Order: sequence, then structure tokens, then C-alpha cells
Amino acid sequence: MNKYVFLVFVTVIAVTALILWYGSMPEVNVAVPEASMSAIPTPTGYAGVPAGGVRLPAPVRASAPAKNQGTVTFAITDKAESLDSFQNILVQLNSVSVHKENGGWVAMKNTPPLFDLLKLYHSEQSLAFLAELNLDEGTYDQFRFNIGSMVLVTKDGVYHEAKVPSKEVKLNVDLIVERGNKSALTIDIMSDKSIHVTGSGIYIFTPVMKIETRSKLEQTQVLPTGMVTLISGKTDMSVVTGMDENGDTKRDFMFDANTEFEIIGNAIRVIPKEESAATIKIMPQQAIDLAIQSGNLTSVISLRTTKRNNKFVWQIRGVKSDGSIGTVYLDVITGAVTGTE
Repeated sequence: MNKYVFLVFVTVIAVTALILWYGSMPEVNVAVPEASMSAIPTPTGYAGVPAGGVRLPAPVRASAPAKNQGTVTFAITDKAESLDSFQNILVQLNSVSVHKENGGWVAMKNTPPLFDLLKLYHSEQSLAFLAELNLDEGTYDQFRFNIGSMVLVTKDGVYHEAKVPSKEVKLNVDLIVERGNKSALTIDIMSDKSIHVTGSGIYIFTPVMKIETRSKLEQTQVLPTGMVTLISGKTDMSVVTGMDENGDTKRDFMFDANTEFEIIGNAIRVIPKEESAATIKIMPQQAIDLAIQSGNLTSVISLRTTKRNNKFVWQIRGVKSDGSIGTVYLDVITGAVTGTE
């Protein structure tokens, strides 16, 4: 099969621009633990993250393509607004890969380990280099990346680990790779629509992303600093997708700005506006306990109140004993199981 190099750029929307572009610095290898939901005052850095952000190493370009290949580059950016309370939004990417239609996954190597999305937002150029690949011609239908950690640094210098519903972000795409041509995939993560805070001050990150794919690019420019420019090309797809409290991504989805959240144990509780009209006697922790005691779930991912058959119920989503994901509905007054999925 013919091979082509495919340029994929991941753009992310957040609040400041990557420091990475101002000078060289050794690659930062950060091992950030799972979110502990704690606020940590660490003015000199957090888990290996230097205070004030990070600088990325010079981009590692793909080798010269063969005559039957094309070129692909991955990048990241941020265009968020109204994030004035933060000085850094740090995201660690453990892996990035793309899936070929009727084929397998292709992993990208040498991707920068850590981005400061807030600093990238303030960059004069909006795209930051992630990776570059030589790919077989054809259509690629999925793109995924794994978030190792998401750390938010507020203006007072306090580091907060944000809870992400799912560390693996998987997106349906329509990426066309043609012989001898360049293609691109850009993802804007809109941090101003992705960051939520609970009443107790815990941050939740549910990424809202604009995904765009382009083929037949005239040119791609990658500077030594890692900034990327795409020139011309045909837009094949442009959609907005968002992650819900269960870690599922959906087209044209984002939480209403007035939605309230709560963390109960490891579960995310969404508090819809209409809940104020409900009479609730079974409290959230009781609902979680009852869902597990019923034998339908072994652990809970999320819960919210909703209307089912014209009655308010707890909708509790979690892991079943066989490892699959299931939903239990409980009466908000009696706690009785009213249905399962």
C-alpha cells in the first residue's frame, strides 16, 4: 500500500501561551500522580514542573518521505478567553495516535511531554508542534490522546490537579491522506468552556474541542521553536465535540455555563438547574451506596438527577461486575431501583 506523510495539528484552547517558544530547554519528563483533588501551594514547581511553565525541546521532524509518501504533522494550540484566574494550565500527554479506517492504530513518537496551554493562548502564533508521521494513503477515522495529568495554577501560585472524567480522549475524524500530499488535523481545546469548579474548590476538566482536518496542503512550516503554520489546503471536516461527566465525547456538546458540579468520592455529580424543583430524600452518597449494594454496579463514575417516566430519579453510571459500563436509576425519595441499562 502506498504511504503518505500526514500533517496533524492539535490545537487547544486555554489561557496563556506556551513558554516553550522562548529559548531552548531540555525535555521535561514529568511524572504527575493521579488527581488527588488537592490544592498545593508550590511556588517553585509541582512534581517536576518548573514554576512559571515549561519550555519544549526543538521539534523532531519526520525523515524525508519516500516517493510514494506524504507528510503529517501534529500540533497543539489554545484560544481560550475569560481564564484570568489562572497563570498556567499544564497538560501532560502520555500518548497520541491515529486510527486507519478498516486498519489499526498508529502511535506518534517524540511528542512533547508537557504543554502550558495558557501560555500557548498568548502566543502570536496559535499552533504548536506535536508530531509528524509518514502514513499510508487512505482515510483515518479516529484520533486519540491520553492525558497523564491536568494541573491548573491559579494567580496565587497554588497548584490544583483537575479531575478529568476520562484520561483517554477518543475523537471521530475524517482525515484524508493522499500520495505526495500533506494533510493536517487540528484540535482546539477550548479551556474556557472546559474548566469547571465545584463549590468546594475542586477543578474538573471536561474538554470541549473544535476538530478540523485539511488535505492537499500547499505548505507546512515548523519553526525550531515548535510553532507551526499551515498554508492553504482543503477543509474536509470541522466540528465541535465535548466530553460529558462519563468521559464520553459527543458532537456539539458542552455543559451549560450555569451547570454546577460536585465530587463525591471518585464520582462526578452534575447538578442540573431543574433539580431545584425536585423533592429529594436520598442524598448523593446514599444513592451511590444503594447503587452498589443493589449489585448492579461495582463502582460509580457519575450521578445526576433526571426525569424518567415523569418522576425525578437518580441516574447513576458506573462499572458493572463484568467490566462494562452500566446505568442504575433510583427513586430520589425511597432509593428503590426503578430501572437499569
